[in-house]
Amino acid sequence: MIGEERVPARSSFATTNTGYWVAIAAIGACIGAVWLTTKPGNFADVDTYILYLDQLIHFPPANWWYFEAFSNFYLILIHLIQPSVQSSVFIAHYILGITFIFLLIISFPPRISSWQSIFFFFCILGPVLAFVTLRATPAYFLISASVFRAMRRDPRAWIYVAVAFLFHASTLLALPPMLLLYFQKFLPQSLRGKRAAWILAIAISSLLVATAIFPQITSAPITLIQSTSYLSKYIAYTDEVLPTNHVTSISHYVFMVFVVLLTISFLISLDDRAKSIIIYVISSSFVYLSMFMALSPVAAFRQAPFFLIPMISLFPWQKFGIKGPVAFLFILACAVLFVFQFDQVYI
Repeated sequence: MIGEERVPARSSFATTNTGYWVAIAAIGACIGAVWLTTKPGNFADVDTYILYLDQLIHFPPANWWYFEAFSNFYLILIHLIQPSVQSSVFIAHYILGITFIFLLIISFPPRISSWQSIFFFFCILGPVLAFVTLRATPAYFLISASVFRAMRRDPRAWIYVAVAFLFHASTLLALPPMLLLYFQKFLPQSLRGKRAAWILAIAISSLLVATAIFPQITSAPITLIQSTSYLSKYIAYTDEVLPTNHVTSISHYVFMVFVVLLTISFLISLDDRAKSIIIYVISSSFVYLSMFMALSPVAAFRQAPFFLIPMISLFPWQKFGIKGPVAFLFILACAVLFVFQFDQVYI
């Protein structure tokens, strides 16, 4: 286990602070350009957020003040400033973009991450986290911050987890991998390091076979969630609830292949820091693929940022030679990814 003082300030592949801050500035400029050229009402889930806030204001559930309290109070506070529910959601959309930049710096600090990491991350997940997920975005970033503390067995990691849960209940999906990461030194040697990748492959294969032989496996998680009133709303994107789920598209399958390839690349290109979170990445990947097969691609997509953020933050780009002319091609490829991902969230 790497101790807090032994974690290097910057790895050999990290570029200068200048490159890092130039990337941050470029991301900020991109968000500003999107604001000037798009309408907040055309982004995905806007109608859902309007209905959510309208219910929160006029027909609040009994648990509104403690279940996802931070995101609820945040939206109510905006509504106190702007009485219109629709306008409140639009204002929250712009605040999200500003908040995204600050959360990005916290989760991708220059002493740990390179410009490649933050640029790649923004292009693949920025369209969703900076423009769509008004309540879940803080939870994703807070879990990433908790991962960096859990890998050093810093108890403050659980404070971040608790705060993330108060923003969005989906944080529970990151809890089992977080427990494995925090207590990994107590796990058998076979469940640590690269050996765990073989266990993941066996587990995923077993899940595929079981799902094919026993289709009822896919309905069991839905039934369990439906029986809990506080959690029932989180199955809205599952194929069980929407058999003709129009929000599931080929892009979700493309994204799944991308996640698998990125995870494999991470596992075969580990440096000393990346090895510290391998158990978290592997177990989270299993949760993602399990949800993809047992619930729906859309539900799985909502879980992916919990492990993609810390994995991309520590990704060893130096082993792929991202510099010089290759860096230029890398930026072009990221730009294409951004356009593709943005097209999925903007109508």
